[in-house]
Amino acid sequence: MPGAGAAGRSGERQGEGGRTFQRSGQRGTGAQLAGAVPPGGGEPVRSPMQAFFGPQGLLQRAFGSRFEPRPQQLLMAEALFHALSRGGVAMVEAGTGVGKSLAYLVPLLEILRSQGQRRAVVSTHTLHLQDQLLHKDLPVAMQALDACVVAAVAKGWGNYLCRLRLERWLTLAQAWNGLWPESPLPGELARWAETTATGSRSELSAELEPQLWEAVAADPDRCGRRRCPLYEQCFFFQARQRLQQAALVVANHALLLADVALRRQAADAEAAVLPDYQYLVVDEAHHLEDV
Repeated sequence: MPGAGAAGRSGERQGEGGRTFQRSGQRGTGAQLAGAVPPGGGEPVRSPMQAFFGPQGLLQRAFGSRFEPRPQQLLMAEALFHALSRGGVAMVEAGTGVGKSLAYLVPLLEILRSQGQRRAVVSTHTLHLQDQLLHKDLPVAMQALDACVVAAVAKGWGNYLCRLRLERWLTLAQAWNGLWPESPLPGELARWAETTATGSRSELSAELEPQLWEAVAADPDRCGRRRCPLYEQCFFFQARQRLQQAALVVANHALLLADVALRRQAADAEAAVLPDYQYLVVDEAHHLEDV
């Protein structure tokens, strides 16, 4: 199924778009573009993407026969590089097999590497796709560029374990033996809480019933924030700190739209879901209207 995406330069505080270019798509190439070239021409921005995606380029040198140059992938990468460089917007629709993730990650990383002190957000549709980007696609792109960019994943409250709620739940489970009779789950959760680096549910190997995870997950309506005795050990706020230190934040559409809504309602940047960013790539953009 074809995927749609958008990329561009955002405002200094939030993801407001720059000017929109007006070139409509190129059909028959496998990658349809809108916004690749500004109306009226203008000085072209020299793209280094040929050096990465072309025959005998850096990607082919890095991965040998595992990488096959594709004209559509190069076309997409160049369109996004130009949009990001000029402060514009590009909209791309590309079919399966084009290699969309690398086609936007490589130009985005190249821009971040050359600009410095800038942050980009990549938003995709699901938590699974977030993890795939962070652990599979991004390392490949960084290897090709021979660059190391600090990246972090942004997830909602309910994806993180709350240490305080876990303590209270374990106390209750111990006091009332019939809560989960002969269940290994209390012990497994306690051991996992001591060994996990992130407290993210995606790292937990044990299968939990939804109501059990809800009983121990971070919850904004129950959180004491800085008043919590375990605030310094809080998995959710540690993740928020990693976002502030990252040059590339991998988010999902629900968080992206929640961030936009909060920024419109509040002038306080502390209320934002995501840290300030200057570049935005929306992967799987055709799912935005469903969120």
